[in-house]
Amino acid sequence: MAQRVVAVYPGSFDPLTNGHLDLIERGSKIFDQLIVAILRNPEKDPLFSLRERVEMLGGTFQYEGQEGLGTRAIIEAPILHD
Repeated sequence: MAQRVVAVYPGSFDPLTNGHLDLIERGSKIFDQLIVAILRNPEKDPLFSLRERVEMLGGTFQYEGQEGLGTRAIIEAPILHD
């Protein structure tokens, strides 16, 4: 039985760039599962709220089965309170 390979791509994604999107697309093709972890960085003054960043990424990638993506790309973030 082959072992599944899971990768985590953490970042503040503030602002979300084409470079981020490129890495997410390529990573989702390489790994069985790619978790995009959107983080809060208390050292930065954000341009976008955490909710807006989640929506930007969520609107860009469907979580499973989108043509051109690998097996799975998951968008995760801490509980939204901002």
